[in-house]
Amino acid sequence: NTVSIFIIIIFKLSYRIESGPMLFRGTLDGDYRGVNCCLSRSSGESLESKERIHVCLRVKPILELEKEHDTQGCVSVVDSTSIILKAPKGSKTFRLSEKNLRQLVQKFTFSQVFGPKTTQEELFDGAVKQPMLDFLRGHSRLIFTYGVTNAGKTHTYRGTDEDKGILPRTLDMLFQSIENKLYPDMNLKPHRCRDYRNLSKEEVQEEISLKNSLLRLLKEVL
Repeated sequence: NTVSIFIIIIFKLSYRIESGPMLFRGTLDGDYRGVNCCLSRSSGESLESKERIHVCLRVKPILELEKEHDTQGCVSVVDSTSIILKAPKGSKTFRLSEKNLRQLVQKFTFSQVFGPKTTQEELFDGAVKQPMLDFLRGHSRLIFTYGVTNAGKTHTYRGTDEDKGILPRTLDMLFQSIENKLYPDMNLKPHRCRDYRNLSKEEVQEEISLKNSLLRLLKEVL
């Protein structure tokens, strides 16, 4: 079974002048789509016939604290698949570009771009929901986030109690889909990752006792 990979890159909208050269420079100018992304796909269409790697970009907004520390914007969202990077004035990259007459603006294209105002729900619906539906139909899907430190990866995949990220929304979707198909008994136990075995009545009681002991210990710790 083939695996489709979905990469959600988290990118900072802001750039501090004193922090050094920009991450992306001339040689990285190009196309990061890998495929024609979700926008050209109907909501019920599987990705099985599409290309295998999808790269989506989420742009982190400039925080209020960053605005107070000489922070300039360096990312402009062009459309649903493209952004433009521009070195802030005063940065090392800007000075080198002026001296060597290098291109000051680079355009990058992705499968899909989510701007700084994108909500957690919009990101999930636009980049994760369809792969999850494919997974529930039996296809292999891999989704992961990638980005520099403080780019917003944790907020994207975990979120908060009030504003859930990718992981809790995915688990909610998964368990809601199997709600009426859960096995009610406790006489099955995983065996060596890929198999399971039936437990006898005595073994079931042992498992229940062990579970209750662990729960009691957890309550004491908390």
